[in-house]
Amino acid sequence: MATLTINRKTEMVSVSEATRHLAGLLTKLRGRLASKYFLTKNNTIEAVLLPIEEYEKLLDLEVELDYLILHHEITLREENVSGKRISLAELDEKYGLES
Repeated sequence: MATLTINRKTEMVSVSEATRHLAGLLTKLRGRLASKYFLTKNNTIEAVLLPIEEYEKLLDLEVELDYLILHHEITLREENVSGKRISLAELDEKYGLES
């Protein structure tokens, strides 16, 4: 897991403060005067407020990671071929799977 670094003076905002100043926080994010805000409740980080572009990048990275994991899994299975393979039709005929 990545190490979380927080500037407690500028990036941590209580939920109640964020509620009162949400428009200003969004303006700072949009204008790139801030990159993120950690929202806290009872001194515990509960959420992160990000610019939409950063969130979209995270979603793209998640999809890319899924593809990389799938590729890795396929590669491992191709490298470790053992035994006889049979088709779905053969399995159905033998065990009546699609009844």
